[in-house]
Amino acid sequence: YSSTSSLPKIALTDLSGADLFEDDTPGKVLDMVLGGGSLWAITDEGKLLKYDTAAPAKPEVFENVAKKPSHIAYGGGAVWITEDDDDVGGCEAATPSAYVIRWDPATKAVVTKIPTVINTSACDRFEGIVATDTAVFPLNWNSFGIGRIDIATNKVTKTVPLGSGEGYGDGKVRITSDAIWVVNTDSHIIYALDRDTLAEKSKTPFPEAFELDTAASTDAVYIVDKDDNIL
Repeated sequence: YSSTSSLPKIALTDLSGADLFEDDTPGKVLDMVLGGGSLWAITDEGKLLKYDTAAPAKPEVFENVAKKPSHIAYGGGAVWITEDDDDVGGCEAATPSAYVIRWDPATKAVVTKIPTVINTSACDRFEGIVATDTAVFPLNWNSFGIGRIDIATNKVTKTVPLGSGEGYGDGKVRITSDAIWVVNTDSHIIYALDRDTLAEKSKTPFPEAFELDTAASTDAVYIVDKDDNIL
């Protein structure tokens, strides 16, 4: 939502489809991102919405982009969507189904689906995804950690486990000009990782139980805790 009077405004209720779609809504918006001059949103029904930021109106809707989407990013001229495991067969399923989807705005189609980068076991899901012009960084829940996908090749080039105990974790991922920030709300640790190598730049423990959202800048990381305090 733009609070600047000179910029176009999209009512928050519009993104839920309540005002724009009448009875034919695209579902609940799970995540959204700006990229390529558009606002992109992914819904729980697997529909991708494209809003023109210069003149927001009823968005263009693309059907059946993902089976069980969760997060979205934009980088290298593409839209990247995390698709969580479909839970068919439970955690013992022989064939995992968690992927990172590359969707091309030019052809309006899925280019490829890349398997989960940390652990290809079943019942996996994603905690978030961020991207630059050259790489995509999905954060996995099962065997908690982050991976790097090269945009030029659509190949996984590196994975970094960040979980504690048996490897599990919950958290958030954010990106700034100087680092990738991963907050593990299970072990209460903030990691700063190099954007190119994913090498650990810093590891900061916090005693508070993080539950909600995270924002990052080049000089600070802000976290909302379970008591609605901003740390």
